[in-house]
Amino acid sequence: MIGFQYVSILSYSYTKSYDEISLILNIDGFKDVEIINQDNLIRYTINNERVIRLDNLLYLFKIKYIRLTIAQLIQLCLEIIKKYQKLQQNSIEHNYLDLNRVLLQLHPKSEGLFILPSTFSYDIHFTGYDCPFYEREDYEDYTISDSEAIKSIVNKIIDYTASYSMKQAKNDQKFPIIIEQLRNSLNISFDKFINTIEEQFALSANNNHQQQALTSLDNQFMHLNYKRKVFSVKVYSNLENLLKRYYSIKNWYIYEYYLYQTLPKITKEFRKSTLIFIYQGPEQEIQYTQFENEFNTLDNNLIDQLITEQIDSFYQYKIDFNKSDISKTVIERLQQQMNLLKYYFQNDANFINFADINKNIKHVSFLKKGLTERVVQEVFSNQFQLKNLQWINEMI
Repeated sequence: MIGFQYVSILSYSYTKSYDEISLILNIDGFKDVEIINQDNLIRYTINNERVIRLDNLLYLFKIKYIRLTIAQLIQLCLEIIKKYQKLQQNSIEHNYLDLNRVLLQLHPKSEGLFILPSTFSYDIHFTGYDCPFYEREDYEDYTISDSEAIKSIVNKIIDYTASYSMKQAKNDQKFPIIIEQLRNSLNISFDKFINTIEEQFALSANNNHQQQALTSLDNQFMHLNYKRKVFSVKVYSNLENLLKRYYSIKNWYIYEYYLYQTLPKITKEFRKSTLIFIYQGPEQEIQYTQFENEFNTLDNNLIDQLITEQIDSFYQYKIDFNKSDISKTVIERLQQQMNLLKYYFQNDANFINFADINKNIKHVSFLKKGLTERVVQEVFSNQFQLKNLQWINEMI
């Protein structure tokens, strides 16, 4: 996105072996990615001028910050399905796909996205391979098949196309027919869906998808919006001011929250203003400290209680556990797990939404309690196995 001159870091945990996850990422093809093996963490470096998450792209389209043609949205569906098929050909199952785990990376020679309509070309990448949806309470048990996830994602793009392109296509009776054909063919199979798209592009003189427009439905490239052109420099300057005021690489996620909070106001300004563009900023600065503290503090009373209960449960085996050493190990592992969670929730600015901050703090507290119980059990299980091996060696 032009004016989005900042770097963000997306982090996801994984449980597969290093070799497995390396192979998957290599096939996916996104280059700015690092595997931190000792932490079981995948970290993506995102240049937001050239890479955008699918959920953010659709949001910017919804609020009319950017304009996309019907052809571009349909083409997007096609590219996502082709990406899925490539993974299938390589026997890769994602298991955790969603709108916010799909990236569009613009090709080097492609125009950047901005408030002015433009053509663009891109590659599709998926993130979050092997990483649960920690925002769900049932995250340990929940997965979604890739085919169902892709169908859901494509259906959402079709929904956006139908809802927010209606005005553009209101005088053409073909538009609702095309939407219905897309929905029906998607329910039959991905191959049928692809054939339907190819037929529509052929009928609209859009072979090979070079025009990024459907005849009679898409005409915005030929008639650029006058206000958008007039205010484009002001919008870019507004984005620069936000960046200077709020951005740092350490707190990029807070800046991103402010940015996406401000974009609807910027959009309203350049669409509704007549002569003067008034610079926009976020309505209020968030109180993030309390939320962040939830990741940085542990419930020492709960840890002590769980360790004591575990020691008592092994009483019949007459094993002498060192409570201090166990407590130290539990705290170290739990702090590592909480750091992974913190990085994960920084991925999505929506999770630090001020309106939902108390609900989200409660959710993190719920996750922390479950992790504490699991880590204590794992530490004792490992200790018990170690004691058994020591006992066997002594007997030999």
